[in-house]
Amino acid sequence: MNTDYARLRNNQASKQTGVSLVIVLVFLIMLTLVGATSMQTAGVEERMAANGRDRTTAFEAAETALRIGEAAVSTAYSPSGSAFTSTCANGLCSTGAAPDPNTYTKWSRPNTDSTILHYNITASDATHLLTTLAYSPGYYAEWLGSLNIGTGTSHNVVRVTAHAFGRDANTEVTLQSLIYF
Repeated sequence: MNTDYARLRNNQASKQTGVSLVIVLVFLIMLTLVGATSMQTAGVEERMAANGRDRTTAFEAAETALRIGEAAVSTAYSPSGSAFTSTCANGLCSTGAAPDPNTYTKWSRPNTDSTILHYNITASDATHLLTTLAYSPGYYAEWLGSLNIGTGTSHNVVRVTAHAFGRDANTEVTLQSLIYF
């Protein structure tokens, strides 16, 4: 009986076809695919975080330019609007002289346009501005004149438009505010 058992066992051992090797290789391929997918996902998430950070940087720079522009308007304000000119000197534009902020070429090419329709903000104007921005942020203000704002009385209104880039020149933010006097 012992010899029959030994012969049966030897016969089964000789019939093994390497199934365990195939199973291990399939698992190895699956783990490789999972690892590669995880690495790709991590790369996409890292780029998304960097883009979000750049957008925040551009927003903060535009907000700084907007606040500096509002302060300049408050300083230059006169009831007649005489500080606001058709040449937009110091970023102060008379009614209708300000460019369309959506198509203003100086926003997209600030170093190639020699005209000064807006006032560039520098690190000396705002010490917390990053020096790594693609271009300096800027603003311009437009005198809109006397408008009835719904309270039954008229007020002089100035619209301030600010624009800034992030670290990447493709990241841009434009902000506007209205000042009532």
